[in-house]
Amino acid sequence: MKRFAWNGVRAAVVACAVLGVALAVAGCGGAGRGGGATSATAAQQVAVKVTPDGFVPAELAVAQGKPIRLTITRETDQTCARQVVFASLNLKKDLPLNEPVTIDLPAQPAGRLAYACGMDMVHGALVVQ
Repeated sequence: MKRFAWNGVRAAVVACAVLGVALAVAGCGGAGRGGGATSATAAQQVAVKVTPDGFVPAELAVAQGKPIRLTITRETDQTCARQVVFASLNLKKDLPLNEPVTIDLPAQPAGRLAYACGMDMVHGALVVQ
């Protein structure tokens, strides 16, 4: 009769248990903090309104090297800003009245990321620092 190798089975059971714990910890590590995104890669949230005065605020400071989640809400029909255009990014979005429009922008280097209305009459910028 052949003797059963308990040491090999025990090692395999321990390895599976360690792997299971590691996977559980990795899967739960970001709970409550944005679904696992780290602060280095989490998008910074900024908001702009379109009022009769244009984009308000006209300039917003953001951190360089971090993605940007910009939400624009047009609150008036008393302006031509019915679109936002990021010419340098070749990006254009319609701005329906009283509906927030969220635009995810990639991380930017230091400088100004200018935007304007579709007619290039109303201007704003993200000042990347």
